[in-house]
Amino acid sequence: METSSGRFLKINQKFCDILGLTPDEMTATNYMAITYPADLQASIDNTQKLRDGLIGSFTLEKRYCHKDGFPVWVNLTVSAMREFGAPSQYHIAVVQDITQRRQAEFEVREGLDKLHQALSGTVGALANTVETKDPY
Repeated sequence: METSSGRFLKINQKFCDILGLTPDEMTATNYMAITYPADLQASIDNTQKLRDGLIGSFTLEKRYCHKDGFPVWVNLTVSAMREFGAPSQYHIAVVQDITQRRQAEFEVREGLDKLHQALSGTVGALANTVETKDPY
């Protein structure tokens, strides 16, 4: 990937499959155009640090936009490709689809919230029962 423009230079088929795009569609765009809007600033900030030589690599979980419009969660690891002391003109990225894991985490959080609400309701009902039998 070209660091200054965010343009894809070479793409493997698996990354294309994750986003529902062809290799030609991928090389005609850049990472900013396919990044979910709420996650774009973190990507830009980290890429800038990479280009400036402040960091050599970074990892983050972010969303890309699938061709069909739905978000795809990925674990992204990006490393600068440069000679010692030179600014980074290119970088390599490893992308892992974690959409199913993020969905499972959401479902667990949702289930825990429902369980907490049920527990609070049970405790409230018990407190009301005790208070009815013995107001003191």
